[in-house]
Amino acid sequence: MRVFLDTNIIMDFLENREMHDLTATIIKCAEFGAINTFVSASIIDNLVYLLGMNLKRQEIKEPTKRNKILVKLQSH
Repeated sequence: MRVFLDTNIIMDFLENREMHDLTATIIKCAEFGAINTFVSASIIDNLVYLLGMNLKRQEIKEPTKRNKILVKLQSH
Protein backbone atom coordinates (compact mmCIF):
# COMPACT_ATOMS: atom_id res chain seq x y z
CA MET A 1 0.00 0.00 0.00
CA ARG A 2 1.29 3.48 -0.87
CA VAL A 3 0.38 6.32 1.48
CA PHE A 4 0.87 10.00 0.67
CA LEU A 5 2.09 12.04 3.65
CA ASP A 6 1.02 15.64 3.24
CA THR A 7 2.44 18.61 5.11
CA ASN A 8 -0.20 18.45 7.85
CA ILE A 9 0.56 14.84 8.69
CA ILE A 10 4.27 15.59 9.03
CA MET A 11 3.57 18.76 11.05
CA ASP A 12 1.26 16.83 13.41
CA PHE A 13 4.10 14.39 14.01
CA LEU A 14 6.92 16.94 14.35
CA GLU A 15 5.02 19.43 16.49
CA ASN A 16 3.13 16.93 18.69
CA ARG A 17 -0.14 18.38 17.53
CA GLU A 18 -3.61 16.95 18.18
CA MET A 19 -3.23 13.97 15.84
CA HIS A 20 0.32 13.08 16.95
CA ASP A 21 -0.52 9.56 18.14
CA LEU A 22 -2.11 8.63 14.82
CA THR A 23 0.64 10.17 12.74
CA ALA A 24 3.30 8.49 14.89
CA THR A 25 1.64 5.15 14.13
CA ILE A 26 1.74 5.91 10.41
CA ILE A 27 5.43 6.86 10.62
CA LYS A 28 6.27 3.68 12.58
CA CYS A 29 4.45 1.54 10.00
CA ALA A 30 6.54 3.18 7.30
CA GLU A 31 9.77 2.63 9.25
CA PHE A 32 9.03 -1.08 9.61
CA GLY A 33 8.01 -1.47 5.97
CA ALA A 34 4.34 -2.20 6.62
CA ILE A 35 3.39 0.64 4.26
CA ASN A 36 5.21 2.60 1.57
CA THR A 37 5.02 6.34 2.05
CA PHE A 38 5.80 9.23 -0.25
CA VAL A 39 5.72 13.02 -0.12
CA SER A 40 5.59 15.86 -2.62
CA ALA A 41 8.71 17.64 -3.80
CA SER A 42 7.69 20.85 -2.03
CA ILE A 43 7.15 19.38 1.44
CA ILE A 44 10.56 20.45 2.80
CA ASP A 45 9.88 24.06 1.82
CA ASN A 46 6.45 23.88 3.46
CA LEU A 47 7.83 22.34 6.65
CA VAL A 48 10.67 24.85 6.97
CA TYR A 49 8.22 27.72 6.48
CA LEU A 50 5.64 26.42 8.99
CA LEU A 51 8.22 25.44 11.61
CA GLY A 52 9.82 28.86 11.18
CA MET A 53 6.48 30.62 11.66
CA ASN A 54 5.84 28.64 14.85
CA LEU A 55 9.24 29.64 16.21
CA LYS A 56 8.71 33.26 15.16
CA ARG A 57 5.48 33.32 17.21
CA GLN A 58 7.62 32.20 20.16
CA GLU A 59 9.91 35.17 19.39
CA ILE A 60 12.85 32.95 18.54
CA LYS A 61 15.13 34.75 16.12
CA GLU A 62 17.88 33.82 13.64
CA PRO A 63 20.24 31.97 13.77
CA THR A 64 18.66 30.07 16.67
CA LYS A 65 15.45 29.63 14.67
CA ARG A 66 17.29 28.08 11.72
CA ASN A 67 19.22 25.73 13.99
CA LYS A 68 16.05 24.58 15.77
CA ILE A 69 14.40 23.83 12.42
CA LEU A 70 17.40 21.79 11.25
CA VAL A 71 17.54 19.82 14.49
CA LYS A 72 13.81 19.08 14.36
CA LEU A 73 13.96 17.85 10.77
CA GLN A 74 17.10 15.79 11.31
CA SER A 75 16.01 14.17 14.56
CA HIS A 76 12.97 12.43 13.10
